[in-house]
Amino acid sequence: MRFVLTLVAAGPRAALDDLLHAIEGLLTPGMPPLRQLGPPVVGLLAGWYGYVAAAGWLDWAARVLAGGWMAPAVLIEYSPTVLVGVPLLRAAASGTLEWWQWRRWLFGPGVVLALAPFVAVATDYYLLGSIVVTSVLPGGFSVLRSDDLFRLIERLDARQIMPPGGRLAAGAVCTLSLAVGAVLAGWTYLLGAWWHGVIARAGSASPAPRGRAG
Repeated sequence: MRFVLTLVAAGPRAALDDLLHAIEGLLTPGMPPLRQLGPPVVGLLAGWYGYVAAAGWLDWAARVLAGGWMAPAVLIEYSPTVLVGVPLLRAAASGTLEWWQWRRWLFGPGVVLALAPFVAVATDYYLLGSIVVTSVLPGGFSVLRSDDLFRLIERLDARQIMPPGGRLAAGAVCTLSLAVGAVLAGWTYLLGAWWHGVIARAGSASPAPRGRAG
């Protein structure tokens, strides 16, 4: 049981630890508040609006690359989290970006990309979870697959769709699918953490540039 809880909570716990340590690393005693907090806030806003603007294109490109298969499409769509977002956030948290003069500006986009899977737990990752759960259930439960849990609930309330077993079964399947989606979101973050470890080890083999952190 303890192993299962660790497996489920490892991703969110790692994300929270990295976020808190990264924020702590940005707070430099004696530095003017505007210089200290301005770049991270601007970077956060720019990263969020940029991600929202690019989300549609990412979704389209992922579906094309995945050939219409939904599960691979979701994984491809969140590859920036693994390849860019989590490494940026973990590097800031561990202090390996202290030499990097753009660290404060890139913290915001890193946070947006790194935490994107957790923001999408009720949308894209619910879809992944519902695919996993309903694949082992009778075919009638496939109506509970959706990339928008809230819209799915509205359709269930309006009785536009209904799986075998009625609302009770639908609620149980939706809850389990949401839980599986949350676990998969955490695992996505852990995959990014693993990738950060790979590139950090590769970077340690060469001398780091020196410069004053911005």
